[in-house]
Formats: sequence, C-alpha cells, structure tokens
Amino acid sequence: MVAYSIAAERSNKELFRLDASMQDLASTPDDGYRYELVKGVLFRLPPPKEHHGAICMLLGAALVLYCNAHGMRGQVVDNAAYDFSSATLGATVLGPDLAVSAAPAKSYEPYSKVPPLLAVEVASPSDTRPYLADRARLYLEAGVLLVWVVWPETQTVDVWTPPAAMVTLDAQATLDGGTVLPGLTILVADIFP
Repeated sequence: MVAYSIAAERSNKELFRLDASMQDLASTPDDGYRYELVKGVLFRLPPPKEHHGAICMLLGAALVLYCNAHGMRGQVVDNAAYDFSSATLGATVLGPDLAVSAAPAKSYEPYSKVPPLLAVEVASPSDTRPYLADRARLYLEAGVLLVWVVWPETQTVDVWTPPAAMVTLDAQATLDGGTVLPGLTILVADIFP
C-alpha cells in the first residue's frame, strides 16, 4: 500500500489514503494509531488522551452495569470497529469510542456487519460540531439506533436518534436509553471525572 499524509480538515484525523479498500485497512501498520475507513478514504487517528479515556471508563462502567443486569453481558465494547460498508456508504469501517453491540462478541472474526445499538463518541479538543454531527448522521444511516456525542469541554452530550434528530443535554440532565436500552439512566455529570 502506498500511503501519504495530508491533514484532514476540521479534526485531528490524518488522511492516510484516498480510494482505499477493506484490504488497505487490513494492511495498515501496527504503529499505535487507530485507522478508520470512511466512504473509501482511510484515516489515521492519534491515540486518545487520558481525560478521554477516563470519560470512556466512567460511561462504560455504567453501561456494563446496565447490560449485565439486563442479560446483555459482553455487549459493551470500546474502540471496536464495525463494517458499515454499503452501496450508499461505500467502504466504511468505523470504531466508536464505546458501543453496545447487538449481540455479545464471540470471537476475533472480521468486523461485525451488524450495527451496534448505541455508538458513543467522546469529542477531542480539535473535533468540531459539524465533524461529529456528520459522523453521528453516518452512524444513523448505517443502522445505529442511538448515538451519544460527549463534549468534555462543556460537559454536555448530544443525543442523536433516527432519522437525524438531535438534542443536547447539560450536566444536570439524565441520559436515557429510550426504546433502545429501556430503563437505562445516567446522570450526565457522572460521566465526567
């Protein structure tokens, strides 16, 4: 694979290759970066920072408690990629920061083609609202039923539901699983260290 680097607009993601395929994604180096394929464009993402990881762990712990109590053990995953490739999305493999999979992970098979029930993105300081709104819409288009975009700087969460409705919750509000994860409630303030 011939790779070249171009700064990606509106984010800290680095454009790694245009016209990329699933094979190109499979051939990426094991260099500490994460790679994603978005509509045939391969991006290299820097590893998350400590604050990002703390938020993921706090939110992930709440999701694990809920899932374990509701017969969904093993369905909360972090940084697991999903194959959303389709005629409209082209070659697309994304790894949300956290997800609640539709079924427990059983093996190291290729990327799941079954969209998760919930996808969570924790914004990095360089991520913009338009960039993460596009990403949320892409998840919804691929069949994800609920998307949470967490904004550490403002301690808010954008909640996205199909077809592309969004509401922003502040720290005093409560996240809920709606019809996707019935009975799930998490105080927004509790997901921030």
